[in-house]
Amino acid sequence: MDQQHSPEIDLALLDVRMPTVDGPQTLVSLLRLNPQLQACFMTGHGTPYSKTQLLHMGAAYVFDKPFHLAQLITVLAQLLGQALAPV
Repeated sequence: MDQQHSPEIDLALLDVRMPTVDGPQTLVSLLRLNPQLQACFMTGHGTPYSKTQLLHMGAAYVFDKPFHLAQLITVLAQLLGQALAPV
């Protein structure tokens, strides 16, 4: 995300463990560009961050892997303030 497009992005879904720069470091960079950005993390076992730490860093929600697609859709829709379409 660059400064030109940062206002167009409302939400980021990040994995905690990513190559080179991890999810929390990525979140810090994204929030510098857009402090209004909402972010969620996906995490599995063996991460150096607790759910509490991730929420304290600014995450709006933390998904524990494995998670159900319906849970993801519900949470993201709520965070974006959108009604869910019937399936």
